[in-house]
Amino acid sequence: MSDVGRLLQDMTDRLFGEACTPAVRAGAEHGVWPEQLWDQVVEAGLTTPANPAESGDALADAMVIMRSIGRHAAPVPLAEAILGGWLLAWAGLPSHDGPLTIAPTRRLALPVLSRVGAGWSLRGRAREVPWARHAAVVVVTAAVADDAGQAIVPLPMADVAAVPSANVAGEPRDHIVFDDVPVAASQIGQLPEDNAEVLLTRLGALARSHQMAGAMEWILERCCEYAGERQQFGKRIGGFQAVQQMMAEMAGEVSAATAAADAAARSPEPPGDDWPIGLAKARVGAAAGQVATLAHQVHGAMGYSHEYPLHFRTRRLWAWRDEFGSERLWQISVGRRVARRGGSLLWRDLT
Repeated sequence: MSDVGRLLQDMTDRLFGEACTPAVRAGAEHGVWPEQLWDQVVEAGLTTPANPAESGDALADAMVIMRSIGRHAAPVPLAEAILGGWLLAWAGLPSHDGPLTIAPTRRLALPVLSRVGAGWSLRGRAREVPWARHAAVVVVTAAVADDAGQAIVPLPMADVAAVPSANVAGEPRDHIVFDDVPVAASQIGQLPEDNAEVLLTRLGALARSHQMAGAMEWILERCCEYAGERQQFGKRIGGFQAVQQMMAEMAGEVSAATAAADAAARSPEPPGDDWPIGLAKARVGAAAGQVATLAHQVHGAMGYSHEYPLHFRTRRLWAWRDEFGSERLWQISVGRRVARRGGSLLWRDLT
């Protein structure tokens, strides 16, 4: 971790550790915008980390923020704001004040940008857009009609209709309808080289990998503490072989997941290649399901109570593992890459 990364880790752990209270998380699940927390995030400069195009360590440093978001189950669209800001910068568009979100979060679902007279019009739908109801601007990746290209379009949320929805963790995942929304030519930007949809999916998958890794780190620490505190039949449950086996298995999964996420962030290829990101998202997603299961087994009935903080992390694991591509999608992508490269390179790829 770089010096900047260590500073970001200390800053975010301190900020989220103090501000992300159970009341704030529970309120966010009931539709209350945590305005004070968001203001603190903006004041700390966390929404505008260094651009990866300008610094070699910037991507890995930003993933430190993502890791902290997951560790503290921070109920704000910080990950989306960072990714949206990068897309705007890379497309040559000005930054925007207020919370940003990004759309779409699923491949093969791009709204269409069509020319209408001297201007443009955006039509289509975007499902499960993170925090759309609370965002000031949605950064849309759109297909350009009759051009086969793609564009980046920042739209004020006041110009579109959003249908409220949520994921299993209670985080807003709203559906947006773009009903021939007028778009000025000055609002449209294009990436110099990369396919915008693929780039957004890769960045989102990398961010969710680190958010899940952070949540799993917290879960493992809490399970260790709980197993050392909780007594049953006159002894701490951490002394029972069955619990020790679950803890060992959980530690192995967390270690593998964090290693995969870290390797993807430090790779010279992201976000220009599916390989390291696909491996990370697939491995972290697989670990997320296992860690959530084991954590609730260790805690027993206690882990299912709303007052206990475990579910704020495990429900996010269940939700995030399917966002920006499930394990199956990324496993297929990785498998196709291996097949294209041929058997002579398989050992090098594996090692």
